[in-house]
Amino acid sequence: MTVFEHLEELRKRVGYALLYWVLCSTVVGIHSDGLMGVLLRPYMEVLEASGQPAVMVYLGPTASFAVVFKIILIAGAFVAAPFVFWEIWGFVAAGLYGRERRLVLIAAPVSYLLFAGGAVFFYVFVLPKAVGFLYTYGRDFFPDRPEWRVQQMPNIPEAVDFFLWMALSMGLVFQLPLVMVFLHRIGVVSAATFFRFQRHFILGATVGAAILTPTGDAVTLSLFMIPILGLYYVGLLVVWIRERKPGGAP
Repeated sequence: MTVFEHLEELRKRVGYALLYWVLCSTVVGIHSDGLMGVLLRPYMEVLEASGQPAVMVYLGPTASFAVVFKIILIAGAFVAAPFVFWEIWGFVAAGLYGRERRLVLIAAPVSYLLFAGGAVFFYVFVLPKAVGFLYTYGRDFFPDRPEWRVQQMPNIPEAVDFFLWMALSMGLVFQLPLVMVFLHRIGVVSAATFFRFQRHFILGATVGAAILTPTGDAVTLSLFMIPILGLYYVGLLVVWIRERKPGGAP
């Protein structure tokens, strides 16, 4: 394809992706209250378990509308993700040969499953521990005066932003094995290359996890770092197994 043909293909794919997003966001908006309840439940459970009032607040008159609207857009994007991923991989396939193009039929659904798995992994395993640490840290400043209490009053916009950013980041991180297999499949990287540069990846993953975790605490960083390393070695294992098969070398 020429440059202009690529641009035309990109315009078409972006248009379809936006249409899917709008339609899915409209459907999600009907159930926005239920979504907010699911999202905020881990925060409430941590507050209750730590002996604090299970109360979260809005700090402005328009904050509730802004947060719900953001949730609708993000959840709509999540629901539309299978179609959006299909358009993304379809655009990538437009610049590939027939052999590589067939990979799109597998890559598109796998991309979504990995993304959804990353978001669910964060919600189930990482979010409760991260919130439990953050909402119970730094309260015992006066051990000699137990009647003096430092109490956190979490506000909903910050809690939602933390959840959305971290869930999105974890969903993207879970794409790592697929990217590794894809690069191997088209002959760009071998298993030996992945293995040789694993120390560089560990360093880069540590820096990347530190950037992606806005809280900056060691607990959240570790909870984010461990899955990244695990996914890298899962991808390395899959690539290594592929090379052991006849005709599997890049």
